Amino acid sequence: MSTKKYLVVSPHESEFPNPITFRKGDSLVVGEEYEGAEEWDNWFFCSSPGQEPGWVPGQVIERQEGSVGRARDNYTAR
Repeated sequence: MSTKKYLVVSPHESEFPNPITFRKGDSLVVGEEYEGAEEWDNWFFCSSPGQEPGWVPGQVIERQEGSVGRARDNYTAR
């Protein structure tokens, strides 16, 4: 197994002061899929109780009926 190493050259500041954050198993309301010039494939605008809505990668969403989902893993957009 290969280990990649990265060098951080500047701090990242989120564009959102309160990014969406949730834990594995939390309920999600799954909205629109991202469509834009950045080509973020499989990203969805989600909300979770007590959180500001935000963009979430599809691989951490367990889709259920309609717009209902559940978090497959802990996640933060920070």
